[in-house]
Amino acid sequence: AADPQAAPARRPRRGAREQKATEPEPMAPSEAEAAPETVPEPEPEPEPEPQETRRPRHTKPRRDLDPPASKLVIAAGRAHGVEPADIVSAIVDNSRLDGEDVRNVRVLERFSLVEVPADRAADVVSKVAGSEVRGVKLELEVANR
Repeated sequence: AADPQAAPARRPRRGAREQKATEPEPMAPSEAEAAPETVPEPEPEPEPEPQETRRPRHTKPRRDLDPPASKLVIAAGRAHGVEPADIVSAIVDNSRLDGEDVRNVRVLERFSLVEVPADRAADVVSKVAGSEVRGVKLELEVANR
């Protein structure tokens, strides 16, 4: 009969390998006293062949990173329920600018600020002024810096 208080024998985990205790073999005294082995110097690795340059990941042409920009003041802000996406979409829909051209949109409490390319600022003001966003008629003007 088995002792009820004894811990049950554990089975080895499935896939576990048995590990055998191996001890290093002692070296013979004649080997230990022998002259130390000389390690040959490794041969220099051959230089790798130059790799081909990768093609760019994005095929869309990149624009000039920092073209001159004009700041526009828009007479609509958070108090009117306007959000940055509303302003960007109004400018993109009513003028022929890309969303990338509309930068630094800041919607404050009573008005908003946005930057557009300087050469297109007057065009954007004339085309976007008067359009409605969330029930608010937009009034735009170029800010004097």
